[in-house]
Amino acid sequence: MESQPTAVLTAELKVIGEQRLHCAGCENAVQRGLLRLPGVQEVTADHRTQRIVVTVDTAQISLAAIQERLGWMGWQTALQSDGSASTD
Repeated sequence: MESQPTAVLTAELKVIGEQRLHCAGCENAVQRGLLRLPGVQEVTADHRTQRIVVTVDTAQISLAAIQERLGWMGWQTALQSDGSASTD
């Protein structure tokens, strides 16, 4: 039985809209909320630049699902880049 190949993608999201990342507490909330999702491997958030960088296994979760979760948490985002993909 062969395993499914995985596609690991690192994407950068920009926080837009009225609700912003204000502090380290906001950064931690983003990290905790996203790392609970299957397929999310790494998350960094920066309140100074209003950017969130997430590394995901796209076989398990889509970037749209990441943005939907962030929206549910109160942060609207726009995709800035999704250029780092690798497959195993």
